[in-house]
Amino acid sequence: MSETFQRAVGTALNGEQSFREVVDSMPAFAWCASADGKLEYLNRRIVDYTGEGQENLVGFGWAMLTGNTGEFLRSLPIVMTAALLCALVVAMTFVPLLGYYIQRPPRRKELTVEEKRQRGFYGFYNRLVGRAIQHRWLVLAGSFVFLLVGGFVASHLKQQFFPEDVQYWFYLDIWLPNDVPLTATNDAALKAEQVVRQVIEGSERTVSNEESRKHLLTSMTSFIGGGGPRFWFSISPEAPQTNYAQVIVQVRDKEATLKLIGPLQAELDKQVPGAWITVRQLQTNPVETPVEILISGQADVDPQTEIRDIRTLRTLASQAMDLVRQSPGVAVLRDDWGPDSLQVRIEIDPDRANLVGISNADVANSSAAAISGAPVGTFKEGNKSIPIVARLRPQDRSQLSQIESL
Repeated sequence: MSETFQRAVGTALNGEQSFREVVDSMPAFAWCASADGKLEYLNRRIVDYTGEGQENLVGFGWAMLTGNTGEFLRSLPIVMTAALLCALVVAMTFVPLLGYYIQRPPRRKELTVEEKRQRGFYGFYNRLVGRAIQHRWLVLAGSFVFLLVGGFVASHLKQQFFPEDVQYWFYLDIWLPNDVPLTATNDAALKAEQVVRQVIEGSERTVSNEESRKHLLTSMTSFIGGGGPRFWFSISPEAPQTNYAQVIVQVRDKEATLKLIGPLQAELDKQVPGAWITVRQLQTNPVETPVEILISGQADVDPQTEIRDIRTLRTLASQAMDLVRQSPGVAVLRDDWGPDSLQVRIEIDPDRANLVGISNADVANSSAAAISGAPVGTFKEGNKSIPIVARLRPQDRSQLSQIESL
């Protein structure tokens, strides 16, 4: 009985640990509180947002925070209470009053159906339908004529299923190889910002219709290591990754954005080597690539041929890109793979690991923390949240041979 009980306890603990890991990885706030407002559990997202330790937030510690975060958390129950009270007042007073005036019987006697057919819009519609039935062949011929005229006019109109939205903003997607550090991504973003300033300053008189002494460039914001917050409904922010940067540009004349896309794309391709930069205009539809060519292989069916299959896919992709590049009107041509990058795979001896009492997850977490770092907290400086990451010193992780001593 004791062994069965121990297995049940171990299964429950493992399930709770898995559930906590899932909740901690959620991008939203998650917490559990008692009826009196005492906080019993909160996920890592709340800890990162507040910059406080979990032990300082449980219980009634969340009500003792200072600064903007404390004011925001303390204002939540007040705002929710006020909103619920206002909803209660509206439900008990305004809604019955509105129903009384809407559902009360009319003062005048309601007209019969025959009287309605002789008066007002209902009478006009009744007479119109009656005459159309009497002259049905003439009405049918007129409908065909109207249909032909409409088709002729529509054939001379410019058609676009989702037209590009002319706005004051456009943005740059900057991609680098997968194994580059964050400093290289930052350098590429800074170089891209310089190119954007040069092109806009040199094109102010030719692309802008406004006669003003103010500069055409209003602002420029860069997000390094991930996409910024969603500032347009058709743009999905990129997940945090060290080889990606996003630059959001705002100009004073929205008619100039379309004229700046082409020159900016050409100059960025020339002056920022080693990076794949795409200048994107805001769109009313979420279609990022108007034309896509999908090439699939057999690696999912037969893993033994994965390496050969990847090489074949790259060869076919380069041939397809060469053919598409020869077509007129091609402005940007990209693939979603990028160049090959070296990878180091750690092989774990399961027998030795079991003797020591560690699992594959323990080895993976410790090696990732030593090389890439593990977040241990957040430092709050004003309205900025600076992550605190613990990892080995550069001299202890600069060579591949040092992985054996992790």
